[in-house]
Order: sequence, then structure tokens, then C-alpha cells
Amino acid sequence: MASGSPDWSPKMVTSGSATQNAIASVNATETVVTFSQTVLSLLLYNDGPYAVHISRATDVDTDDFKIPSGSWFMLEFLHNKCQTNNYLLYYL
Repeated sequence: MASGSPDWSPKMVTSGSATQNAIASVNATETVVTFSQTVLSLLLYNDGPYAVHISRATDVDTDDFKIPSGSWFMLEFLHNKCQTNNYLLYYL
């Protein structure tokens, strides 16, 4: 049997007509990301060295849902925050 790597890569297909990327820098203060057009969904990838906490409502805190470094999550609304003295960059 042959071995090797698959000849495919994951793709995300949406019904939207355009893709808009944003890079958010997050620290212990709540960060809100805005877009210039209507966004129906987000694929969030945490590329930073620390975990990020997200909330689908306002007033995010560090006991909200956590996305570890190097992980992704898909959602519709986003408010986010890091613990004190932590920071990260992530891509929307």
C-alpha cells in the first residue's frame, strides 16, 4: 500500500458574494470588531500565543467560551477579551 499525504485541502464555502478579512489585536480590554459590509458568519482562527475568550453577547469576561491558541471556531456575533497581561492577534 502506498503512503503519503492526501491530495486535498479543506475549503470553506459560503453563500456570500465577498470575503472580508480583519486582524484583531486583543488584550484585557474588551475588543469589538466591525466590518464595512454585512457579515453573515465568521470563521475565527486564533493565531496568537494565548487563548482568547469570546461571547455572543456584550460584556465578555474570562469565564466565557475559550478558543485555545491554534484553534478555530465559527460563529455569527463576536465580543472578545484576553486575561490580564495576555495579548494575541487573530484573523477573522
